[in-house]
Amino acid sequence: ASARDELARHGAQHVIVVEDGFESALGALAEQTGVTAVFDGVGGDVLSRVAPALPMNSTAYVYGFLGGPTPISVATALVLGRNLTLRRFANLESGTVKDPHRLAAAMSDIESLIDDPLFKTQIGKEFGFAQIDEAMAHEAVPGTRAVLLA
Repeated sequence: ASARDELARHGAQHVIVVEDGFESALGALAEQTGVTAVFDGVGGDVLSRVAPALPMNSTAYVYGFLGGPTPISVATALVLGRNLTLRRFANLESGTVKDPHRLAAAMSDIESLIDDPLFKTQIGKEFGFAQIDEAMAHEAVPGTRAVLLA
Protein backbone atom coordinates (compact mmCIF):
# COMPACT_ATOMS: atom_id res chain seq x y z
CA ALA A 1 0.00 0.00 0.00
CA SER A 2 2.86 2.41 0.75
CA ALA A 3 4.36 1.73 -2.70
CA ARG A 4 0.95 2.45 -4.28
CA ASP A 5 0.75 5.76 -2.40
CA GLU A 6 4.27 6.70 -3.48
CA LEU A 7 3.51 5.90 -7.11
CA ALA A 8 0.36 8.05 -6.91
CA ARG A 9 2.39 10.94 -5.47
CA HIS A 10 4.67 10.66 -8.49
CA GLY A 11 1.76 10.88 -10.92
CA ALA A 12 0.80 7.25 -11.60
CA GLN A 13 -2.87 7.23 -12.53
CA HIS A 14 -3.76 3.57 -12.10
CA VAL A 15 -1.99 1.42 -9.50
CA ILE A 16 -3.29 -1.94 -8.31
CA VAL A 17 -1.62 -3.68 -5.39
CA VAL A 18 -1.24 -7.43 -5.85
CA GLU A 19 -3.43 -8.77 -3.07
CA ASP A 20 -6.61 -10.80 -2.75
CA GLY A 21 -9.08 -9.59 -5.34
CA PHE A 22 -6.56 -7.72 -7.50
CA GLU A 23 -7.68 -9.73 -10.53
CA SER A 24 -11.20 -8.27 -10.46
CA ALA A 25 -9.82 -4.74 -9.93
CA LEU A 26 -7.47 -5.28 -12.89
CA GLY A 27 -10.31 -6.59 -15.07
CA ALA A 28 -12.52 -3.60 -14.28
CA LEU A 29 -9.69 -1.13 -14.91
CA ALA A 30 -8.67 -2.87 -18.16
CA GLU A 31 -12.25 -2.64 -19.45
CA GLN A 32 -12.56 1.00 -18.34
CA THR A 33 -9.30 2.09 -19.98
CA GLY A 34 -9.46 -0.17 -23.02
CA VAL A 35 -6.12 -1.82 -22.24
CA THR A 36 -5.36 -4.78 -24.50
CA ALA A 37 -1.59 -5.20 -24.01
CA VAL A 38 0.20 -6.63 -20.99
CA PHE A 39 3.98 -6.65 -20.57
CA ASP A 40 4.91 -9.44 -18.19
CA GLY A 41 8.38 -9.20 -16.70
CA VAL A 42 7.68 -11.83 -14.03
CA GLY A 43 6.11 -14.84 -15.74
CA GLY A 44 4.58 -17.89 -14.13
CA ASP A 45 1.86 -17.39 -11.57
CA VAL A 46 1.36 -13.66 -12.13
CA LEU A 47 0.43 -14.06 -15.79
CA SER A 48 -1.75 -17.05 -14.90
CA ARG A 49 -3.67 -14.82 -12.49
CA VAL A 50 -3.85 -11.82 -14.85
CA ALA A 51 -4.98 -13.64 -18.04
CA PRO A 52 -8.60 -14.26 -16.92
CA ALA A 53 -9.01 -10.51 -16.26
CA LEU A 54 -7.90 -9.43 -19.73
CA PRO A 55 -10.45 -8.03 -22.19
CA MET A 56 -11.20 -9.50 -25.62
CA ASN A 57 -8.34 -9.47 -28.15
CA SER A 58 -5.63 -8.80 -25.57
CA THR A 59 -1.97 -9.69 -26.07
CA ALA A 60 0.43 -10.60 -23.27
CA TYR A 61 4.07 -9.86 -24.11
CA VAL A 62 6.30 -12.09 -22.00
CA TYR A 63 9.87 -10.94 -21.41
CA GLY A 64 10.74 -12.03 -17.90
CA PHE A 65 11.20 -15.20 -15.96
CA LEU A 66 11.45 -14.04 -12.36
CA GLY A 67 8.70 -16.57 -11.68
CA GLY A 68 11.40 -19.20 -12.12
CA PRO A 69 10.18 -22.67 -12.94
CA THR A 70 6.51 -21.87 -12.21
CA PRO A 71 4.63 -22.53 -15.46
CA ILE A 72 2.06 -20.25 -17.06
CA SER A 73 -1.34 -21.85 -16.90
CA VAL A 74 -4.17 -20.44 -19.02
CA ALA A 75 -7.30 -22.41 -19.90
CA THR A 76 -7.78 -23.12 -23.60
CA ALA A 77 -11.39 -21.90 -23.34
CA LEU A 78 -10.07 -18.55 -22.10
CA VAL A 79 -7.59 -18.24 -24.97
CA LEU A 80 -10.23 -19.09 -27.56
CA GLY A 81 -13.14 -17.29 -25.92
CA ARG A 82 -11.29 -14.00 -25.46
CA ASN A 83 -8.95 -14.37 -28.44
CA LEU A 84 -5.89 -13.94 -26.23
CA THR A 85 -2.42 -13.88 -27.74
CA LEU A 86 0.84 -14.71 -25.98
CA ARG A 87 4.00 -13.27 -27.54
CA ARG A 88 7.66 -13.09 -26.70
CA PHE A 89 9.15 -9.62 -26.18
CA ALA A 90 12.81 -8.67 -26.23
CA ASN A 91 14.10 -5.10 -25.90
CA LEU A 92 17.02 -5.88 -28.21
CA GLU A 93 14.57 -6.45 -31.06
CA SER A 94 12.63 -3.21 -30.58
CA GLY A 95 12.66 -0.39 -33.11
CA THR A 96 14.11 1.96 -30.51
CA VAL A 97 17.14 -0.22 -29.83
CA LYS A 98 17.78 -0.86 -33.52
CA ASP A 99 17.72 2.87 -34.41
CA PRO A 100 20.80 4.70 -33.02
CA HIS A 101 19.02 8.09 -32.88
CA ARG A 102 15.97 6.76 -31.07
CA LEU A 103 18.21 4.75 -28.72
CA ALA A 104 20.25 7.86 -27.84
CA ALA A 105 17.04 9.80 -27.10
CA ALA A 106 15.69 6.97 -24.94
CA MET A 107 18.96 6.71 -23.02
CA SER A 108 18.85 10.45 -22.37
CA ASP A 109 15.32 10.11 -20.97
CA ILE A 110 16.35 7.16 -18.79
CA GLU A 111 19.35 9.06 -17.41
CA SER A 112 17.01 11.71 -16.03
CA LEU A 113 14.97 9.06 -14.18
CA ILE A 114 17.59 6.61 -12.94
CA ASP A 115 18.05 8.26 -9.52
CA ASP A 116 14.31 8.28 -8.84
CA PRO A 117 13.57 6.46 -5.54
CA LEU A 118 10.85 4.45 -7.31
CA PHE A 119 13.56 2.57 -9.19
CA LYS A 120 15.71 1.76 -6.16
CA THR A 121 16.06 -1.97 -5.52
CA GLN A 122 14.98 -2.97 -2.04
CA ILE A 123 17.29 -5.82 -1.07
CA GLY A 124 15.51 -8.71 0.61
CA LYS A 125 18.26 -11.33 0.77
CA GLU A 126 21.77 -11.52 -0.65
CA PHE A 127 23.16 -14.64 -2.33
CA GLY A 128 26.64 -15.59 -3.53
CA PHE A 129 27.21 -16.76 -7.09
CA ALA A 130 27.35 -20.39 -5.94
CA GLN A 131 23.80 -19.95 -4.59
CA ILE A 132 22.24 -18.88 -7.89
CA ASP A 133 19.64 -21.68 -7.81
CA GLU A 134 18.58 -20.66 -4.30
CA ALA A 135 18.39 -17.02 -5.40
CA MET A 136 16.12 -17.90 -8.35
CA ALA A 137 13.85 -19.95 -6.09
CA HIS A 138 13.80 -17.36 -3.29
CA GLU A 139 10.37 -15.96 -2.41
CA ALA A 140 11.18 -12.40 -1.37
CA VAL A 141 9.05 -10.29 0.92
CA PRO A 142 6.79 -8.19 -1.37
CA GLY A 143 8.64 -5.09 -2.49
CA THR A 144 12.09 -6.63 -1.96
CA ARG A 145 14.35 -8.61 -4.27
CA ALA A 146 16.89 -11.37 -4.01
CA VAL A 147 20.28 -9.95 -4.99
CA LEU A 148 23.16 -11.97 -6.43
CA LEU A 149 26.59 -10.75 -5.27
CA ALA A 150 29.74 -11.52 -7.19
